[in-house]
Amino acid sequence: MRGLEVGSRKRVAMEERGSVLLLGLIVSILILFTTVAAVSTTLTLGKEAKYKIDRTRALSLAEGVTETAQKRILEQVSNFEAPTLNGTVDLGGGTYAYTVTPIGASYNQTDADGIQRAIQHYQISSSVNSGDGYATVDRIVDLSMTPLFQYMIFSDDDLEILPGPRMTL
Repeated sequence: MRGLEVGSRKRVAMEERGSVLLLGLIVSILILFTTVAAVSTTLTLGKEAKYKIDRTRALSLAEGVTETAQKRILEQVSNFEAPTLNGTVDLGGGTYAYTVTPIGASYNQTDADGIQRAIQHYQISSSVNSGDGYATVDRIVDLSMTPLFQYMIFSDDDLEILPGPRMTL
């Protein structure tokens, strides 16, 4: 009987060794898959974060370009010049283009006090690429011009502006 017991114990021990080896292999494969999934998720999140940063930078640059273009338009009109319809802006170490498009024709508007003003609408557009990010900003600007002479009051034959000091010699 001892011979049978020793032989069956060897078989059970061999089967157990095989099952431990199989169990170890399965656990190793599961750890490998978990590690691969973690690395893949980390890389994906890193790429997504980089894209969001690039997109935010592009949007900030595009807004800066339209803001600068609006300032240029206001300066040109206040100096009695026609607005430049195309231009570039140096911003953040790069040069970016913008376009200005008049919307409709200029028209006159009179308020309740009789003050007349000329109104013109403009669209300012800029597009910026920054890394993987891209942004386009369109801004509508309403430009209102009121002639100053409407606020002056003249009396008699001299050019007094009332109320104020006497201008008659």
